[in-house]
Amino acid sequence: MKWALRTVFSLSCLLLPLLSGCDLGQVLPGPEGESPGQCSDDIDNDRDGLVDCEDDDCSDSFDCVGDDDSSDDDDDDDDQVLA
Repeated sequence: MKWALRTVFSLSCLLLPLLSGCDLGQVLPGPEGESPGQCSDDIDNDRDGLVDCEDDDCSDSFDCVGDDDSSDDDDDDDDQVLA
């Protein structure tokens, strides 16, 4: 009887992850900006809800340095019209 319980327990431990749909080989993403181009691809690469230059992980990226105005372009002015 003990061998039957051990067998059932062992099989359930092995089959439970497969039946639950868990991917045991899934790798969680690293920080945004870890690979070249991630701070300018309009994708939330690290799945934290922040995209590109909005993510603190991209704060030192070349793509994000110097753009302190509110426009989408990278002109780094203060959105002021010069007369």
